[in-house]
Amino acid sequence: MPDLIRKRISPVGKLTRDELYEWYLHLDQNLSPHASHLVEATLELVGVEDFLAAPAATIDGPYIEGLAEHSFEVAQTSIALRNISGYGAEIDLDAVVAGAILHDIGRVDEYGWATQPGGVGPHVGFGAARGQVIVMTAYERDRHHFDAVGLAPELVATVCHIIGTHHTSVACGSTAEPRCPEALVVAAAHQFSAPLRSMIERLDAAPELRDGWTVPTGNGELPVFSLSRLLSARSETGESLSEIVDQLASRSSQEAISA
Repeated sequence: MPDLIRKRISPVGKLTRDELYEWYLHLDQNLSPHASHLVEATLELVGVEDFLAAPAATIDGPYIEGLAEHSFEVAQTSIALRNISGYGAEIDLDAVVAGAILHDIGRVDEYGWATQPGGVGPHVGFGAARGQVIVMTAYERDRHHFDAVGLAPELVATVCHIIGTHHTSVACGSTAEPRCPEALVVAAAHQFSAPLRSMIERLDAAPELRDGWTVPTGNGELPVFSLSRLLSARSETGESLSEIVDQLASRSSQEAISA
């Protein structure tokens, strides 16, 4: 009953549990059997249900199941970046996918519903370090099996490095800066995927668009615009492309000054 009530009064993601599970299975197909087992062992250590139910930070998914959705999104983007980089053969796929899925595993209990209703909030300092400890603990608990199937300790170390560096700098909450291609790929995917989704959701949720722009929210967020809607609005006035570009530049300058 408490869980049912929590879901009724708390925001929930758009994906169902079945859809999240299918997404996980799709990502898991990119992993070797031993890397897949490392991910499973880590999720089991923190509690699969707790991982699936956890919210994420404000920009990543501040709703029930937001952490899993965000983690899978980063993993999917990481795979795409690796594949189009031109250096795929030099970037270990196991490390990229496992590291991306587990990059926020240390934050499962960070946004507790009892202490922070709604789970909304910025990242705090110890999630990355805690995630590294969780992965190492899962590895050590099943060390004999991992050694028997040939899981390289270097892979575990790289996954831990990815978890610790996915915010790219210590100032942003990382334990270090990325020192290997796999960590750089996941960090880049993390920096790209969540802000893009957040911006699209702001545009979709905008009650009104002023000439293609969102209305200022009053909470410090600068307005963003939809180019397709902006062009559609301008086409009715007959303005030239150069006039549209000038207006965009002028508006962006005004927003920068006011910020």
